[in-house]
Amino acid sequence: MITIFIILVVIVTRSRERVMLLEEVLSDGRVISHEDGLIEWRGVYYLFGTHDLHRRWELLQAIPSEAIDSPCVVDMRFNSQIIIKKGPVNERLWSGPDKLD
Repeated sequence: MITIFIILVVIVTRSRERVMLLEEVLSDGRVISHEDGLIEWRGVYYLFGTHDLHRRWELLQAIPSEAIDSPCVVDMRFNSQIIIKKGPVNERLWSGPDKLD
């Protein structure tokens, strides 16, 4: 009986996966690519990827505003790092995340 109670408590209290749409991460931003998780907002390109967008949103809130100056690219596709690449982005020449180097 105690074992069943413990299992029920664990099932009820465990953390649930939060689902978030790409449009909800930066609601004022312009979604450029759903496949790559790319949003342009105020001259800054944000690469979020396609998974765990709620965690990416929390990380974005933790970045100080002075760290991100337009124009730049903020790459948040990886779980353990945020890469901020400073410099202008020419939309006519740039065709996606594979061309960031």
